[in-house]
Amino acid sequence: MLMIDEMRHWFGADRSGPALSCEALHLRAGELVAIIGPSGSGKTTLLNLIAGLLTPDEGSIVVDDYPLSSMSERLRERWRREHCGLIFQNFHLDPDLDAARNVLLPAYFKAFSARRWRNRATALLDQFEVGNRTSPVRSCSRGEQQRIALARALLFDPPIILADEPTASLDEDNAVRAMQHLKTIAQSGRLVLVSTHDLTLLSHVDRILRISHGEVFEL
Repeated sequence: MLMIDEMRHWFGADRSGPALSCEALHLRAGELVAIIGPSGSGKTTLLNLIAGLLTPDEGSIVVDDYPLSSMSERLRERWRREHCGLIFQNFHLDPDLDAARNVLLPAYFKAFSARRWRNRATALLDQFEVGNRTSPVRSCSRGEQQRIALARALLFDPPIILADEPTASLDEDNAVRAMQHLKTIAQSGRLVLVSTHDLTLLSHVDRILRISHGEVFEL
């Protein structure tokens, strides 16, 4: 599903900074994959490369026969909208909107009305047991906000989910619950990659990638 081959990405236009490199990696649907490494090692950069937000300076990244590393920015944006769900560390929810409207936010950027996605948004909020539906999300707990972000990432039923430190601001119980949700999402036939500093959560994942001295390798 995801194939990376001889990938290099330099930090800095003049290639004077350290490089993020990955010789070969093949990840499949149905897997929950953790990315670990110290702060600044390149975890977020790797997720951004896989999402097509960045392009590698060398090598290739292919997802389901889509050659992201050689596609135009416009095509990568279209691919990302249709095939990739993103979960950010701080969730990037609109604090003034309620849960359903936050889940539906991606639909407002499509050419058609968000109305056709309302039933799916409601079903996803039911699935993740979000009870506070009518108040602005600023009044929701961090755990509820994280589950709203999960629902939003799944709105268009994408085959790949990328989560950047999604448990960083959660307490232990909610962090475990979040990882269990991500595991269930992977088991539904999706590839889920999650960056994390919390090594206690690694018992929930299928594979572990570590970034050390700019190199991505599997433990």
